[in-house]
Order: sequence, then C-alpha cells, then structure tokens
Amino acid sequence: MFRALVVFSFLLCLQPRSWASAESASSDALALQEKIRLQPELLARLSQDEQWLKILFYVQTWFFGMRSLVDDPEFFAHPNGRADPEKELHATLDAFLLGSDDERQRALCKYPSRRLWLEKKFAVRFADPQPDNASEICKRNNIFRESVHARKASLIFSSYYPGNPGSLFGHTLLKFSKITSKGQSGSELLDYGLNHAAFPTTLNPLLYPVMGLSGFFPGYMSLMPYYVKVQEYNNAESRDLWEYELNLSESEIQQALFSVFELSTRRVDYYYFDDNCSLLMLAVIDVARPSLRLVDKFKAWVVPSDTVRMVFNQKDLVSNIKFRPSNIRRYLELEKKLSKVERESFDSLVELKQRNQFSTSPLLTLTREQKMNVMDTLLEFIDADEQLAGAKEPEKWKSERPRILQMRAQLGLASSMLEVNKPKNEAPHEAFPPTRVSLGVLTEVSPHQTPLLGTLLGWRPALHTLDNPVSGMGADLGIAFFNLEFLAHSKKVWLREFTPLSIETIPVRKPHFGA
Repeated sequence: MFRALVVFSFLLCLQPRSWASAESASSDALALQEKIRLQPELLARLSQDEQWLKILFYVQTWFFGMRSLVDDPEFFAHPNGRADPEKELHATLDAFLLGSDDERQRALCKYPSRRLWLEKKFAVRFADPQPDNASEICKRNNIFRESVHARKASLIFSSYYPGNPGSLFGHTLLKFSKITSKGQSGSELLDYGLNHAAFPTTLNPLLYPVMGLSGFFPGYMSLMPYYVKVQEYNNAESRDLWEYELNLSESEIQQALFSVFELSTRRVDYYYFDDNCSLLMLAVIDVARPSLRLVDKFKAWVVPSDTVRMVFNQKDLVSNIKFRPSNIRRYLELEKKLSKVERESFDSLVELKQRNQFSTSPLLTLTREQKMNVMDTLLEFIDADEQLAGAKEPEKWKSERPRILQMRAQLGLASSMLEVNKPKNEAPHEAFPPTRVSLGVLTEVSPHQTPLLGTLLGWRPALHTLDNPVSGMGADLGIAFFNLEFLAHSKKVWLREFTPLSIETIPVRKPHFGA
C-alpha cells in the first residue's frame, strides 16, 4: 500500500508538467507512461532491482544503510539520490520524459547506463529529441560511443611497489579490449585501461597516510590507452602485470562501459583501506553482472590481491590468465640465457661504462648472433636500470644507448620472441587471505622460580611477512600493517607489540644493478 501511494504521488506531481499533454514525447514514452500508470507498484519494485542498485553503486554501510559509493552530487538526478534508489529512479525517468527537448536530450546523454537498463526493463526505446545537441555532455557522449567499443574485459593486477605508499599492497585496474572498424581486435597495447586513483592534495609525508586513510583525497576514474599503464607499471616502476580475462558477454561489457562514462568525471573519495582502486573495479564488474555481488563480499578493508583471489574463485568468471613481466624481469631472463662468452662480453661492456671508459671492443670477437644476444641484453638492462618509459631519455647511458641501437640495427637480425615463464608462487590469486589471527603460549623460566605461562593473542589485518608462506607475494618482500600482539597472564593483559607498518626485503640477485 505504501509503495502504491508513493508511485501515485509521483504521478500526481508529474501531471502539471508534461506527462498529461506529452506533446514532445515519443510513442514509446507514452506507452511507458501508461504502463507505469496501470502498475503503480512497478517503480518501487524496480528501484530495488539488483542491477539498478549496481549501476548507482549502492552498497550496504554499517551506519547509514543503503548508500552509493559516489560522493559527487552531480552523479545523481535527485538531491537524495545517494541514499534513496527509489527517488533516484523517479528522478531519472522524470529527466528522460519531462521538460524541453534540450533538457531531456542532455539527461539521455548524461546517463547512458541508466538509459540502457530502463530500455531493457520496459522494452522501449527513448527517442533522442535533439540528436545534434551541442552541449558538452552530449559531445562527450558521442565521442565515447564512437570510439569506445570492447568485446573483452580483463582484471589487471600490478604487483607490489614499496616505492609508493599508495601502491604498497599492489594495484588493480580493468582492461577493455578494443574492436576495430572491421570488428577485429587490434593491438593489445591500444586497448583501454580503466583506472581509479586518488589525487593527493598534499605531499607532506606526515599528512599523506592520515588523509589517505580518512578519505580526504578525491578519487576519479580515468579511461586511457592501456600502453600508458604498461609504461607506468612495467617500465617506470618495474612491476609485473597479471591479467585475468573475464568471461563477460559484449552486452554486459557495454552496460559496464556506459556506467564508466556516467562516473568518468565524478568524485569518489579515496579511502586507502576500502573505497580504493580495487573496490571500484569490483563495482564496475558488478554492473556488468550484478549476480556476482563482488563488492558485497568485502565488509571492512579491501586489499588488491584479495580482490583478485575473490574474482578468480568465482565459478566460470576467469577464462584465461596472462603474465606481462617487468623490464627487470625481462632483463634477468635475457641475462640468464647468455652463454659464457656472451656473458663475459656483456659484463665487460657494463664495467667499462662504470669506469667511464665505454667501448664496444668486447663485441669484436663475437659472431653476429652473439652480438645480437649481448646487445639485446644490454639494451634491456639500460631500460630497466634507468626505468625508461614513454619518451623518457637515459641519463647515465645518454650517449651510449643510441650508439648501441645503431649497431644493433646494422646487424639485420630479428630477435626471437622473449618468453618469460610465470614466476612460481607469485600469482596474486594464489595468495592467502590477508588477515591473520594467532594464538600462542609464552613461557618465562628462571633458575629459582616456577615457570610462568602467558597467553599470546595476535591480530594482523594485512598483509604478509617473510616468515609466512610466500604464495601470492614472492619470497623477497614482506608488508605488514597494524600488527597487534597481546600478552595475557595472571588475569592481566599487556600490549606486547604494535607495529603500524613493517616492510621487509631480501635482496634478489640482479647483476650490475646498484653498481
């Protein structure tokens, strides 16, 4: 009864505007109006539809009930839309069906994901009253529709990076595979990379973690060529990339991409432990297939590697796994394959450079194939050592690198495709859940007293230390956050350890690095 009254009052408030006359409404719009009038409970029911809630990025919060992850009021059609999916549905239909042609057209351009979903639900098509509308939002919508087409989607995990506090736990993004004008996939590097990142308002090392934990940094979605992210992560930061191809249909991907457009310029405040890059990527996947409910599986903190494990464990969701090695890993693979003679020549070239006496004389006695192997390895070493990405030029090897490139081109030999095997025990989907609870006994023994027994209680929300199994993390890096340990003895409890952050590393053999 309450829902019927709500919808009835909604229809009454619309009557004075244009639904009654519907002079500019299409026949499909008139049919939709009549359908709603005859089924007053329909909107109330649809406002709780799982995909509608996912399109608006609603989540169940601890203190505020149902609430959208999006903080920007411009994302919503109703002033209370962030907390009320039914009012937001009413206001969206209002925007699509009422007002001038210009107003309705801008609303249809602004909310393509909602439009697509409503057209499916009501089996109608909203006609464009002004297909050539010159507003900024319609221009952006037209460009997006013409340029962004995808038939595959993949979840990408960028490995842990201690050099940036925002990437200590790794990073996730989505990749959408482009479709060319001929309906075929183009170069993988020209695919679209979807990223959600914080925009820090301070570089103060004392304020950064506090503001990052408290949501004081605005976060925004960005869609860019995938090669930009490859250059950033693979080359500039020497991070491996793990790609999990998702078994999503083209229609599911289209729904998700339209939601990306709706969210593209809207603020989602960045919280380091929950509303972070990984949660937003899960939310976009949920838009594509709401039945997955990936966001709902995380109630407190969200760790990137944990989200990858969760996605991988969904039945029939991941269809393939690819590994893209970092520049350092590519160099190490090439260096490992050098013969004894080739390695001696390579070592000599690097050592001559370190003594500021660089010369290509160590190459003179080699065959053409051996020269190719040595120079390929040396070029990969330079790129990794100087973390060259994009148009960045070398500094240490500024004059030598062009010279080596020229000599390599003069050989006239094509290098074979470098294949780097997936490293054992480092795949993020193989990682253990990040939270650890421990229980132990501590014994204090002295020569003239009875042994004292105490109980040790430990809790660590994330992530991994080097004394844990290495699966999913690698054996050279340990990161632990908020490690707590209590000692209980004689009905008293003491705080034995509190470590806000610990980072442990074990040097891995990287010939010539750091020299």
